[in-house]
Amino acid sequence: MDIIGLIPRAKVLVTLGGTFFLAFWPLILVTVASFSGVYLYFGPKFVHDATTRQVHLPQYIDPYDLLEDERISETAPRLK
Repeated sequence: MDIIGLIPRAKVLVTLGGTFFLAFWPLILVTVASFSGVYLYFGPKFVHDATTRQVHLPQYIDPYDLLEDERISETAPRLK
């Protein structure tokens, strides 16, 4: 196994891995700034916390009641 050059290559790899995310800072800043601007312009109409509207859940149907229904075991009538 050739160990010569392992330390310099490891140093370069760590440097590249540690600085890779720096390339995305402009994109991150533009995204945060645009969402902040839109939120400041529209206010809570843009992002809401669901306090203005009541949430109604659908009625619970027991799956075993559905399985006991006679229509499940019936076959479909033949088409003529």
